[in-house]
Amino acid sequence: MQASIIDDSGNRYGLSTRSRVVTGGPDRGFRFKPRCDRDWFLLLELGPEFPGSDTFTLVPRVVPGGAGTDNPWTSIAETIALPPPDPPADGDRDGAADSTDNCPLRANADQYDADGDDVGDNCSRRANANQLNTNRDNFGNVCDPDYNDDGRVGIPDFNVLRAQFGKRSGVHADFNPNVDHNGDGVIGLPDFNVLRTFFGGAPGPAGALP
Repeated sequence: MQASIIDDSGNRYGLSTRSRVVTGGPDRGFRFKPRCDRDWFLLLELGPEFPGSDTFTLVPRVVPGGAGTDNPWTSIAETIALPPPDPPADGDRDGAADSTDNCPLRANADQYDADGDDVGDNCSRRANANQLNTNRDNFGNVCDPDYNDDGRVGIPDFNVLRAQFGKRSGVHADFNPNVDHNGDGVIGLPDFNVLRTFFGGAPGPAGALP
């Protein structure tokens, strides 16, 4: 086992690995004088031979200064610069760590999320946290009733929805997932309302993501 103190700059102090006999039995310890303008952390590093059933009791002791002071602790004048921490995981390499990236599988450095659904946008004016996009175009299903992909929502698209109305995923072989705007597996009134909202105009718009 090794014990050391680390400051908030990553420097290590007082490395100790040897036992010293003090009142009450054998302890492992070191002498340390902290600075008040930093934060300090105790680091214990355990080797593979350490038995998992053992326990620790940490006892801080204040040692008075001055010549001739009886000090049972040992100290080693050693400062070790710790290696820099690994950079946070960023699978899509857009500069946003996966832990906070609103779209960790596709690069979107600006983290565009105009609809406030905490997910990078493929429909910037309609919240859709699942980002469902069954036809893989630039628009999520919640803003894409343009089933023939001609750039305009019109009568041909209405006819597609009318033919699909009432059909269910897994029940009807010709079920069209592009018409299922809310992803509930049923073509119904919520899907018709999406088409009605966009009728006569263009689908979308999308945000930064396809």
